[in-house]
Amino acid sequence: MKKITWKKSPGGRAFENLLEGWVDKEVAFRIEGRLCLTDLREMNSSKEFVSPKHYRLSSVNDSTNEAKTMAHELLNNINLEKHQLIWQNWVDEQARSARALRDADEFLEKLKNGLI
Repeated sequence: MKKITWKKSPGGRAFENLLEGWVDKEVAFRIEGRLCLTDLREMNSSKEFVSPKHYRLSSVNDSTNEAKTMAHELLNNINLEKHQLIWQNWVDEQARSARALRDADEFLEKLKNGLI
């Protein structure tokens, strides 16, 4: 099994409680506070920009341990279907949020132009 070495992020990002997970001398994962785990592996290996995958953390009190467990499972191909579902739910939520913002903007524009 591959191992991850966790380090606090250097510089000004430490206040955000950002942890970096290193694999083979490269940052492969980031734990972003209590919010999410970010998987950077696909982005690191691509010559073109690939958006990193974000996985929502469900535990508020134990989010760091949850994120470390999730990163270990992703790295070692454990429970991939479960994590793919978590990632897809995150993507779907972002799309719903973008639609809501677009709809609100259109409504305000119509209101401003006296069409409502």
